[in-house]
Amino acid sequence: MIGSKSEAWATCALNDEQVAKALVLANSLKRSSTNRSIVVLVSPSVSSHLRNALGEAFHHKFILEEDRNEAGLKPDEFVKLFALTLHGFDKILFLWPSMIVLRNSDELFEIPNGDKQSFVCMENMDTSILLLKPSLDVFRVLTAILRSRNGSGVDKILKNWTGNQTQMPVYIKKKYNRKVNLGINGNGTLLG
Repeated sequence: MIGSKSEAWATCALNDEQVAKALVLANSLKRSSTNRSIVVLVSPSVSSHLRNALGEAFHHKFILEEDRNEAGLKPDEFVKLFALTLHGFDKILFLWPSMIVLRNSDELFEIPNGDKQSFVCMENMDTSILLLKPSLDVFRVLTAILRSRNGSGVDKILKNWTGNQTQMPVYIKKKYNRKVNLGINGNGTLLG
């Protein structure tokens, strides 16, 4: 059960090929001894046996409600907004599934982002690491903005919207996001 004042790491599995990456990320978070919940957002297009495997590896599994994608976003963009609907959590730290966590990085949840909604991400607006406060109101506002812009440019909209909400944007330090060549599956990102 999701309790009050809870925080969670979240990732996604948008197709069968992404499931393995999400499972590796979940395992790396567990190895890092995180004391936060680990959540996966799963597309309905993921096969049922792989959805079951995800349910066993993660503390919480949520099906991506594609009917709420009124802005017509691509799934890899919509999943970032959909994380805002996880209102049972106080903070979500979204990681793209191609990441591997090397050490405990729970201190990222302590980055101050004030009382207003703000998105904390990398300085170059790389949203492969994204700290947010779930809010259905913010989800609706951003969906309306994106719908009026034909659903393009989630990262740019997040940057502009956040800039209007806060005095100074807060960024995650570059030390947490290092690109590496993983060989078999191409490039990945290391956290920690």
